[in-house]
Amino acid sequence: MKAEEYIMGTLNRILYVIFSRIKYANYYRAIKRGMIVGDHFFGQNSIYDKNYPWLIKIGNNVTITHSTILAHDESMKKHLHVTSVGAVTIDDNVFVGFNSTILPGVHIGSNAIIAAGSLVNRDVKAGTVVGGVPAKQIKTVDDFVEKQQVKLSAKRTQILDYSEISNEMKKDLYANLSTNDDVLAFVKD
Repeated sequence: MKAEEYIMGTLNRILYVIFSRIKYANYYRAIKRGMIVGDHFFGQNSIYDKNYPWLIKIGNNVTITHSTILAHDESMKKHLHVTSVGAVTIDDNVFVGFNSTILPGVHIGSNAIIAAGSLVNRDVKAGTVVGGVPAKQIKTVDDFVEKQQVKLSAKRTQILDYSEISNEMKKDLYANLSTNDDVLAFVKD
């Protein structure tokens, strides 16, 4: 029985690696072609410029959620026979929200937050929250954190460990969150 479990475990790990390489092929290809990524980076599920990945540099502790980073613009290729390129730099401790797009030549300062669905077409100052199309500064990260702390203290807050949420707990949590305005839940990975 132990041998079967070992073989199945090994097979599962191999399949996971193969599946990950297929699922995150754009990420691995970009790294291989020169994209620089710092430590503790999460963003394998995003799209990185396939033609100019070596123009993209991403710092430490960065999260990019299902977004697109472009380092070139071919809109004038047909008319002027040129492609505009620009380096994209994302400093440390940045969060890029779901379905955002970062255009060529943009520098995002450290500790910035990009709201979901944003189009970042100009530099983002360190410690700011930006959002919209095109992205504009909404507030500072300090103001955002302060507002979240007030929100936490005003509501009954649950902090849950994701790995310990059973199907029954999911149903209860959904019912509680959908019908009760004074409950707030956070899930730790």
